[in-house]
Amino acid sequence: MNTAQASTAYFEPTLPNEWVQDFVVLASDDLVANFRYKLWFENDNGNNIYVDNINLFPGVVSVDDERLEEASIQLYPNPAQDNLTLDFSHHTSELMQIQVLSSDGKVVKTLGNMRAHAGSNRCQFQVQDLSPGMYFIRLSSAQGEQSSIRFIKR
Repeated sequence: MNTAQASTAYFEPTLPNEWVQDFVVLASDDLVANFRYKLWFENDNGNNIYVDNINLFPGVVSVDDERLEEASIQLYPNPAQDNLTLDFSHHTSELMQIQVLSSDGKVVKTLGNMRAHAGSNRCQFQVQDLSPGMYFIRLSSAQGEQSSIRFIKR
């Protein structure tokens, strides 16, 4: 993690570039009753540490957890900066809706409708307009089947 230059003056972060944002993906098996997350700080006799907005997401309750039958989904690069590639397989040819959901399950972007073919499918999307954070890509079939995969936008 980058640190500010040494200074004897009081410092308190106020600008966005004075904060460091990081994401740690935890396996859902790790999130048990009384789960604890430890932040370790070594200051080398420096200033204070400011920690803000710690969010733990064991899963997104509002995202429908039904799975597309026989679906296999890959999303890369993850974390993403500008573009994402979505590879998935499907059991039949049909129209699929592809959406981006925020970590709380709200639709933030509809990437469009795609004619999925039986077998392997690939589509690419631009995500540079999204703010940094955790998101989900949700695939929805015309029959109401849904599947989602998590990604991090840097």
